[in-house]
Amino acid sequence: MGKSKKKTQAFLPKRIAGVKVPKGLRKGRAGQFLASPLGVALVSEAAVAAGTWAAGRQAKPGSAARRFADHPLASLAHIAEDARVRGAASTEALREAFAAASAAFSDTLRHSAEAQEASAKKASAREAARAS
Repeated sequence: MGKSKKKTQAFLPKRIAGVKVPKGLRKGRAGQFLASPLGVALVSEAAVAAGTWAAGRQAKPGSAARRFADHPLASLAHIAEDARVRGAASTEALREAFAAASAAFSDTLRHSAEAQEASAKKASAREAARAS
């Protein structure tokens, strides 16, 4: 019987986006770090920065991609402000819709309760007439 070697579990896959990751990197401390939440955040930020840089280099001057690449934080602030304004408008519309729905629901319940009370009064009046 041969000795079975305990395999160390790889922290990263063999290929990431079609690029082969070396075994030493996958199974070592670097792989362990890159697989951690902090490592994932670091790699994703680096990928976004590289993509922004590449898009900015290839974009035409004056285009939206070039403006974003030149001033990403200003562009993000503009996008966030636009989303906030649209969110406030949709929140107001949603609030009005829920107010109208709750008013209609309470009216329906009130009319249903009144109808049940009226039919109960008629039934008790019929029973009183039969008893006499």
